Amino acid sequence: GVPLDNLHKTMEYGTPMLVITTAGVESVTQEMKGKANVVTVFVVPESYEQLYKRILNRENPEHRIQISLEEVKKAPELADFYLYNPVEFNGKPGLPQVQNALSTLVEKLHAKLEQ
Repeated sequence: GVPLDNLHKTMEYGTPMLVITTAGVESVTQEMKGKANVVTVFVVPESYEQLYKRILNRENPEHRIQISLEEVKKAPELADFYLYNPVEFNGKPGLPQVQNALSTLVEKLHAKLEQ
């Protein structure tokens, strides 16, 4: 879960970027209603086949597959934007590059808003 006290403290220093599940999105969105704008980005694998392959490498894959499918079904009502998480991009693992792109996007948006 997301410790909401930590979230409020972090917001004193800028806009936090959280990497959380759909349950976490629901919790944070509810907590921040009327206090801050929340923008949600759902990071999805390239395909259901890729999702399945990634989950097979985790502990308790049968249970995790069910959770992931439920999260994918909830995504349209929770997500403002979608980003695809390629297994590999330019010869490097995809997720760190997606996270860096999001961080850069947030920084640039803030810079524009402050002008």
